[in-house]
Amino acid sequence: MGFSEIAVSAVLFSTFLLIAGVLGASYFSYFDELSEAKRINAEILSEKIHTSIVILNATYYASNNTLIIRFENRGDTVLNLDLTNILVDGIFIGNVTDHTYAVDSNTNTEKALPGEVVIISISLSNPPSKIAVVTEYGVAAYARVNVQ
Repeated sequence: MGFSEIAVSAVLFSTFLLIAGVLGASYFSYFDELSEAKRINAEILSEKIHTSIVILNATYYASNNTLIIRFENRGDTVLNLDLTNILVDGIFIGNVTDHTYAVDSNTNTEKALPGEVVIISISLSNPPSKIAVVTEYGVAAYARVNVQ
């Protein structure tokens, strides 16, 4: 075996070591990312399972063109009202904090603790027929609107 054959063997061996190192690092990086994604998914699923809301009533007052929605947080999670969406007749009209609202008569909070009732006042020109309130975890409650 001459010097050139030994040099080629050394270059090939070092190339294989380099490739193995890169593939190993990529695998462990992928595995870490996958584990983190599974952990986050489990947290979201847990929050979704423990979230529950119930619309107590939804009334549209034609005299002043105002829709009043009352819903209760009946789950174990704290609701972020800035991420709780309102849909009227299937059309997104904003988050709870985009409108006049109160949580158990408190207007200085963006959170609804378990058991608290949220009251929202929304100005609408036409009476709606149904509403939906959707939490940040995708849990929703639906109700027909009473017109007075």
